[in-house]
Amino acid sequence: MVSRDLALHWTIRLLSSAALVLFLYALLRLDFPAFIGAIWAGAMTYLLIRVDVERHPTSRDEDLRVDDTEEPATDGGARAMYPLQAAGIPLTYERRSRRARKKGG
Repeated sequence: MVSRDLALHWTIRLLSSAALVLFLYALLRLDFPAFIGAIWAGAMTYLLIRVDVERHPTSRDEDLRVDDTEEPATDGGARAMYPLQAAGIPLTYERRSRRARKKGG
């Protein structure tokens, strides 16, 4: 199993490198077959990465705490609201009725 995993990892590395080289060559020389080859190599790399992820799934049930103690369940996490921010500016979306928009706001 280890040799198959190792072969898969090296195949992914080589295909991704080939996709990069072919893409750069296609950009510099404006070569359409190289561009198609880059797309094919990228697609094969993606498919092989998906195969590797399915073979070695990560367990989502494990608690990743360092101290090995379980945190007590609280309702704070369920009620917490995490606003989306971009460059320190809060990006919130508030839905208002059409009547409220027409009144002036």
